Amino acid sequence: MFNPEARWDRPLPQDDAFCGQAIDVVVSFKRGGFFPLWFFLHGNKHIIKNVQFSWQEKKGAEAFHLFSVTDSNDTQYTICFIPGNFRWRVILEDA
Repeated sequence: MFNPEARWDRPLPQDDAFCGQAIDVVVSFKRGGFFPLWFFLHGNKHIIKNVQFSWQEKKGAEAFHLFSVTDSNDTQYTICFIPGNFRWRVILEDA
């Protein structure tokens, strides 16, 4: 089982780690989970080509679902689903 605490190659969450630009996301539900298919950021549709990995992080009592994805332009994003308010945010964008 994947243990996000064992990862050494990612930054530790900061207090504002789950802040970011709000996005609209279309997801697929399969195999007991959900996976993003595409999202809208700044009015542009980004089709997700690949989900590199997904993990959960806790902040207080809430668990956040994070996905590291690349779009059709090979731009990498980290997007986050916040179950408490059913919102999605992009928290990291690597050009």
